[in-house]
Amino acid sequence: MAMRLAHPAIPTEVAAQTTTPSGGQPDAVQTSPFADNDFPTLLRNLKVQSNDLLEASVSVEDKGAKLTYAPFLYSLVNYRPVLSETRLSISQSNGVTTMGIGAMYDAASPRSALGNQLWLKGAPTSKPSAGYVLALRNAAGALGKEMESKRLALAEAIQAGDVVKRDALIGEMSHLRARADALTAEAERALSGDTKEEAKRIATFYRDLLEASVPVVSGSFTTSLFGNLGGTRQDANNNELADTAHKVKSRALTLSADLPLRTYIPRTDDASGASIGPSWQWLQFSAAITTEWQRGSQEEGTPFARIFGFGLTGGGIVKILNPEFESTQDYKDNFFIPSISAGASFERKHCTSDDKALCPDGIETQSAFTPFLDVRVSKTAQFRFGVPFKFTRKVTGDDGKDIGLVAVYAIQLGPPK
Repeated sequence: MAMRLAHPAIPTEVAAQTTTPSGGQPDAVQTSPFADNDFPTLLRNLKVQSNDLLEASVSVEDKGAKLTYAPFLYSLVNYRPVLSETRLSISQSNGVTTMGIGAMYDAASPRSALGNQLWLKGAPTSKPSAGYVLALRNAAGALGKEMESKRLALAEAIQAGDVVKRDALIGEMSHLRARADALTAEAERALSGDTKEEAKRIATFYRDLLEASVPVVSGSFTTSLFGNLGGTRQDANNNELADTAHKVKSRALTLSADLPLRTYIPRTDDASGASIGPSWQWLQFSAAITTEWQRGSQEEGTPFARIFGFGLTGGGIVKILNPEFESTQDYKDNFFIPSISAGASFERKHCTSDDKALCPDGIETQSAFTPFLDVRVSKTAQFRFGVPFKFTRKVTGDDGKDIGLVAVYAIQLGPPK
């Protein structure tokens, strides 16, 4: 009897199924080349940064920490623009606690209308179905059970000394084992081919999606609290006004936009022409404007000062750390590219209150120019180093300059696996 091991037969009704055994459309994409906030100095806690499900960062400069959470990014069955991209944040810096809520419109989300269109465009015309692979494995398992019964019968034949029955059972078991091995090999071959095709589809999907270079628009509202939120009434200057009467230090509204310019570049060796891994030409420009109401003191009766601010940031990837990034799990799940990025930010705040005595710390205007370098090794190991140059003008007319340090460690966590 001849056996065809390469293409074992399976039930027709099962083979006709079309559900794929591989993973589905990606859920989220890292759209920023930066490790931390686009505005690292004066507006750091005012913009609620886009990220994956959960992001945490620790700042060495001001002994601060920040946590940002996206509660609806994965919890909603169907992606909802803006709502799914809502972020909640809490941070503390120099004794001041800031809480914020923000949302953004990201047309480059994998689950947006554009993402769905590109994902369906890349669907393969034919591929092995989940039913096909499942039937192969079930058939191999049934043959394994049949071999087990034959093995028990073989033991009885050997014990009875029945040589003819023993030889027949050995032949039947050999035949069953060959059929089971063929079915298993075919299942592995189908899965292997499908996995490779799915990886290629995801990579193409990412490239098409991100090369669209559509802007990301976001808005946020933040509230900052003084470090002392209650306790015994104090009046150190004996003016009959409580020194710690107010709890809210400031409130702010911020509107921002990020414009990415991304181009995928296949890289080849100049001499041999062989592929040596892909790369990206990736730039991003960000702008933000903010209006803020801020108290200079907790003392009873202290009104808010009005402050207007804006920021401009530009930068991009200067080096990709792993040429084989397309094979990493972080890339397949979230398009995370291990890289080094360089950028610079200019931020400015101006106290617009008519009564300049209300301006916090007596500052009328403050500007900061911050060149920075981001190192993104993995989603859980990202670092920023920057040097802010600050220029301050007091309400008295005095000018001041100082140089500081920005050192931040950031981690990003996706959904539970």
